[in-house]
This record gives sequence, C-alpha cells and structure tokens, in this order.
Amino acid sequence: MQYPNDINNLTQLTMEKFVGHSQHLYTAGQDPSAELAFIRFVLAGRVGPNAEEDADQCCVTLNCLQGLPSLPPTRITRDLDSAIGVSHTLPYVSALGVWPIAPFRETLKKDNHARGIAYESEDGDTTIFVPMHKIPNVPLGKVQQRHVVRIFFPRLYSAAHLDDNIFLSQEDLALIYDRCLRPTLLEVVPEFRDRLPTSYAAAFTYSKTCSGGLAFGSLDIPWDRLERVAEILLAKLGEQKSVFKDAYFVHELRGTKGSTMHDGEDQVERHFALEDMFEHVDVDTLDPQDWLVDVALTIGIEGHVVTWRESCHQELLSHLMPAAPPQKISRLTTRKDKFHLDRTLQIKELAGFRATTTHLADHVSYVQAYCTEKNGCFAEEDRGAFRKEEGTENLADLDTISQIYYECAGEEEGVDGRDGCARLEIRVPLDKAVDALSALPEEMIERSVVAIDSRVWWLFIYYRMAAIHMVLRNLAEADAEARTLEPVLGLGTVSVYMLNGCFTRPAEGFGWESLLLSCCRHVLEDPNDEDSPIVPLLYDSGTYFLCDVVINRGRNKFLRLPVQRAFEPESMASVYHRTSMDEIKSAFDCSIISQSKKPSNKQRTQNRSRKTRDVDDLRDPDRQPMHLATRIQGVCVKPVVRLAGKDVDLNVLNGGEEQEDDEGGDDAQALEISINQKVAKIYEQFCFDVIEKAPNRKSRQAGSYLSIPLHRRIDLARPELLMTPALPFQQVQYYRCSTEQWEKNFNRIFPVPSSTEAVQNAAGQNFPNCTYYKRYMALAGTLQPKSLEKVRSALKVEFNKLAWVPYTCADRMWETGAKHTKGWAVLPGDAKGGPMIAINPRQRQKVTLVTFDQSDEEHATDSEEE
Repeated sequence: MQYPNDINNLTQLTMEKFVGHSQHLYTAGQDPSAELAFIRFVLAGRVGPNAEEDADQCCVTLNCLQGLPSLPPTRITRDLDSAIGVSHTLPYVSALGVWPIAPFRETLKKDNHARGIAYESEDGDTTIFVPMHKIPNVPLGKVQQRHVVRIFFPRLYSAAHLDDNIFLSQEDLALIYDRCLRPTLLEVVPEFRDRLPTSYAAAFTYSKTCSGGLAFGSLDIPWDRLERVAEILLAKLGEQKSVFKDAYFVHELRGTKGSTMHDGEDQVERHFALEDMFEHVDVDTLDPQDWLVDVALTIGIEGHVVTWRESCHQELLSHLMPAAPPQKISRLTTRKDKFHLDRTLQIKELAGFRATTTHLADHVSYVQAYCTEKNGCFAEEDRGAFRKEEGTENLADLDTISQIYYECAGEEEGVDGRDGCARLEIRVPLDKAVDALSALPEEMIERSVVAIDSRVWWLFIYYRMAAIHMVLRNLAEADAEARTLEPVLGLGTVSVYMLNGCFTRPAEGFGWESLLLSCCRHVLEDPNDEDSPIVPLLYDSGTYFLCDVVINRGRNKFLRLPVQRAFEPESMASVYHRTSMDEIKSAFDCSIISQSKKPSNKQRTQNRSRKTRDVDDLRDPDRQPMHLATRIQGVCVKPVVRLAGKDVDLNVLNGGEEQEDDEGGDDAQALEISINQKVAKIYEQFCFDVIEKAPNRKSRQAGSYLSIPLHRRIDLARPELLMTPALPFQQVQYYRCSTEQWEKNFNRIFPVPSSTEAVQNAAGQNFPNCTYYKRYMALAGTLQPKSLEKVRSALKVEFNKLAWVPYTCADRMWETGAKHTKGWAVLPGDAKGGPMIAINPRQRQKVTLVTFDQSDEEHATDSEEE
C-alpha cells in the first residue's frame, strides 16, 4: 500500500479517549508542528510526527459505542409539536390578525412534508396532490401571534411549477387586497372603515420604515365574524380572476411543543394536551382527515446527550407502522426520495432520519428521528453565527460558536453544561393524535438510543471545530494562487463540509459525494490480498476522516491534501455551483460575476458584468513580447506557488506527474527579468481592457460608442491605439488635462494599495472586473513601498506616452454623462454626452474621430460573446 493509503497499525479509541488525546495535543503548544499534529489527529486520525517525514505511529478509528455503560434511567415526555390543516373556513374562536401587506417571509416556500390539492392546468378539472410548498400561496394572518393562516391558489400551480416560482406578482397581490380582501372586511366589519388602507399601494406606503424596510401591521377580526369573512373572501377571489377559483385556507398551528408536554402513558393528559393545542380552534367544525398533527416523544438523560443508533431505524419504523410489511419498510430505507439519513457529527453509528411514509400504513405520513443538541442552531430562521458556512470569510463566527460549545461542555466556571435528547416525531390525522406514539417499549429504547456524557460530546465538537478553524485560517492567509490548487481546494471544501456537520445538516448531492470519497481514507478491500482493489472507508473509520493533511514544504507554506488525491473537475465545479474549474479559480481572484444576458446589438461591449479577457488567451503566444522603456531594477517578483513535500516525491516515484522544481530559478537576475515581464504584461493588458470596457449606448438595440468593428478590437487594442489623438469612437467628450489632472488619472488607474483611489475603485465599476487591475493590485500587495514606487515609475513612463485615456471618475473607469463645464469639447459638434476622454497635456495635435472599414463585419465571428 502506498501513501496515503498505508493505513497500518489501526488503533480503536473510545470517544472519551479520542477527546482526551485531542485535548492533550491542543494544549501541547501553539507552534506550527504542534498545530499540525493536532489537525492531523482530529481530522485525519493519524498519530505521528508527519507522514511526509516518517511513518505514522498509528492510525486511529473511533468507536463511540465502546466502553459505554448500560443506559441510565431515562426521562420520557410526550408533546404535540405542530399541526397543519386545510379548510374553506376560518375555524377559530380567537381573533384573526389580518395583514393588509402580507409578510413575504411567511409565504410557505420550504417543504413542510404535507401535500395539497392542485390542478394540472389553470382551466382544467383534473386535480392532483402535490407538495404544499410548490403551490402559490399568500399569508393572510395570524392567530395569537403564533398560528399562521395562508390562502392557497391551486389553479396557479401549473404555471408556478414551470417557472419554479410560488410567489404571486405585485399586481395580483394588489388585486387581492383592493378587490377582494378590503371589500370583504368593509362588508363584514364596517367598523374598520377608518382603519383599512384605501389601497394596496397606500398600505405599502404606510408600511415603510425609516430604514427602508417594511413593518407588517395587522387588523384583528373578531372570531364570530370569521365565518362570513371566509365565505365572502373566497367567493370574491373566484369572481375577480379565474385562476383564483377554488382557493382554500391552510392553517399551521405551531410553537406548541413546550405548552403541551405531558406523560404519554396517561390518557387524560394526552386529551388535555390536544385541547391545549387547539384552544383557539373550533375543533367540532373540523374534518379530522384534513388536519395533520405532529406527535413527539423526547428521551433524555441528565448529564448526557442522547441520540439514535443507525441500526435501529427499521425497527422503529416497524413499531410505528405495525401493519406495514417488513419488505416495504426495508425498501423505504433505500429510497433516496423518501428516506434521508441524517448522520450525527458524521459518526458512523449515530444517525437520525427523515422518512415520508404517506400511504404506507397506519395513517402515518411522516416520521423524523433526530437529536435536540442542534436546537440552539435552529432556534431562529436567521441563525446568525450558526448559518451554514460556504467559505472562509466568517472565521470570527467560529470563535463565537466554539465558545458556546465550550460552555455546553461545562468547562466554563459557573456553567453546568447542556444535555441533548433523542426525539421521535410522527405525523398522523387529527382523530389519531390522542393515542398515537404514547410510549416506546423500554427494551426498544435500550436498543435504539445511545447516551454519551455531555462533556465528552461537546468537547468532541469543540476540538473538531478548533482543528477546522486552524485549517480555514491557514487557507485564508494563503495566496489566492495557492488556494486554487486542487489539493488546497479539496481540503478547504471538505473542511467546510465537516464544519457544517458540527451544527447543521451538511450539503448533499453527487458533487459532494464524489468529493468526500476522494478525500477520505482508502484501504484494501481485502487486507490480506495486496492485489485486491482499494476502496474508500468514508465513515467506516467510525467518523469521517481525511486521508491526511500535509504542509507544503516549498517557499509557500500552506496546508493541503496529499497530491495523490485526484478530484473529478465536474464534482468540484458542482460543489462550487460553477461550470468548470476555471470559473472556480477566477473566483479567488475577484468576486464571481454572473453573465449578463446577450445584448441585442452584437457591436456592444461586455463591459458591465464580466471580467475582461486575458490577452494571452486571445493573441499569438509566440508574438513579440512587450518591453518597458524603463528597466525595473532591484525588485524581485514572488515566485509561482508550487506543491512541494515528501508526498510529492513519493507520487513521482510511483508514476505520478512530476512537479516543476520549487527551488530553482531564484537568482536575482532571473527574478528581475520576471518582474519586468510581469509589469509589461500588465500594461499590455491595461490597453486591451480600456477597449474591452468601452461604454455602450443606452439602448440595447444600439451598439457601442466604439467605431472599431467587432472583429478587429482584439488586434487593435494595443498601446499604439492610445498614442494617437485620432479617437476610435463615434462620439466623445474630451478634456485637455493639466499635469495634475493627468497625474490624477494615472493614480486612479495604477493606485497605491489602501490609497483613497484604491478604496474607491474596489467599490466602483469597471476596475474590479479588469484583468490588468486585479493583476496589478495582486502584484502591488506583495511589494515593499520602495519597490512599488519603481514599478509605478516604469508604468508612468509608458502612461505619459499615451495621447489619451478614459477620464476616470471616483467610482468608475468610463463615464458618459453630458459635461457642460468649461474646458470640455464634444465630437461631433452637435452631439450630447458620450465617453469622457482625458487628453495628455503633452499632446498638442488636433483631436479627431477615426472610422474603420466595416465591410467584413457580417462575416466576423462573435468573439465578444464567446
């Protein structure tokens, strides 16, 4: 077995011993070698100096079930979590607070695991049952500030399904209020005449706050008038628009978990709990089959976190649905569309699940088993620091979360720590809610749950997060170039996945599955047969372990995966929601810019929403290189980032691709040549970007202000084009600059990092998307002030040779607004507005416009759109 698959001397650790050794390594010191040892143990399960330098002492596996005592006495409570109902009435015995302007956040847009009636077509009669969150709906109001009522429009389903948009248009919302809701309320509750906004537009205006947001006020309708409100409102909706016909109300009773806790084995308490849940609803008017209730059992043990075993899932489902054949239960657990495994902390033996069981048996339509230790993360819709991470931008949040988990472990003085419970929820019709899930057999509980000491549990998360934090901090400090290398991309991406697994459900999908398989440990399928295939362990090491984490040994020190790990480009692109690895790499140079729609006129430049193209990709690679008139001396450019380390050498010995020498070519003369070549290319790219970002006329049907035909722009966009006062535009405004004004333009185009110009450019237009600007700023950020001044001096010499450049503004490279102040001239004379041009004060020739032959244009390839 070759590294990193040489998993020898496997040592099995209990969760407590794993946490103990993690703590030992964490407190051993803060030097890089101690930090690497901690990272490798926690994230890769390797114990040793560094596999690059010497063989590891051992590799560990985690067995969280080993050494656990028998299950301590449990505390079991039953509660009613929520209810979902469908009706054509408003069956409440409390006032309904109606919103004139519906809060968009209350629109049902997430899967509530319930299905509702919809129509296959807007004017058809064929009904179908579809997930409720796929049906267009509008929030109507709340009862007791907790229970939500929404209006569903089943005839809008077909159009919404095609557009994947369940929100109603503003026109429809205005129609609903102006022609339906307001007239209904005025008819049923005439006392509201002095309170109802006169129109939807007026209500929207009233709702605006000083900060620009919306404050959603409501009007309470007395409960004894709700019946008429429902009847008249639904009738008016059908009259106003055919697609509003057959609308119905969906009710969501929520937030009752705490108020309905009771002893599930006491029938009287179960009845009282149901009455408490429906205290604001007239239960006698309900059709029990149209209402679904979530019934739950919570299993807790003081001083422990209790969670579910993966091996118990089928037994639990069979107990909850005794009429379901075992074969159907078994098939259910293999269907990805019906059954979702939720692994706890990415540990093999511990997992909950979510199962859609509609039409299976015993009137149970949905089952969910999970651990409540994540309750703190899901308490709010906007989880703040606990939101799902997608990158390394929020390392401060990790410090906050880590401190919370440290307190949960009881390690802070005066803090008792926090427990976690195993929770089981089922969804049943209203008439089954009293007797459903009253208890679980004691023997089944002992087989189904695991109780782990709270301190051990939370410290396991704490140290795992600490190791991930170290990795992400290291990558955040690495060069953008290093972060685009595949072994670094893989480490960063999977680290974020592991981080999300600490406090939420991590992402799923083919891209993630493929990436996780590539990055994990691999072993021989048959340990006794060297010729047997190598298979990924994934979670079979007890938890998800990386194959290894190494530190690059070249000039650039950064953490990465071993080079032996290869990734499928499609998988990596899928995880980053990009189409290719090139798009991912460009994201590390600047923010991702989405492609704009293809302009109507092919002559228009793509100057708004995309990064300018690289001249090296467009021009002959063997062309004569550009040289600066001023040689930059005494400045060395930082070498290209390369992978280096013993794993790289091992990879080459085993037939892998050979890396370029990281130690060669670092003499002063070679590096001096490199800086001159790099700056010359930046200047060549600048001249190209000026034309690439040239402004267009306002109308999409009109073309660019440029007079250069599309097929000649790549060839003509060179310094020579900017060195003549014959301007390549159809219309311009120009200004003969003073020396100070010309200098100001140079400082905006080639600013000093952290200067006012650089800060304005970063927040403005054009500059952030210019390839020259990104490369210039990246180079400037690596140079000392004296070296940067030499580079800017060489660029200024070339800049002063130009006859014209864009008249730059504080927030953009190009401006076209009409100028009426003294000193500005316009070509042609009767024109208004146009690209603003700065003329070099050293340029004394007459400024003119130049035209080009357009004869070959219709045969030109659309290179601007490629």
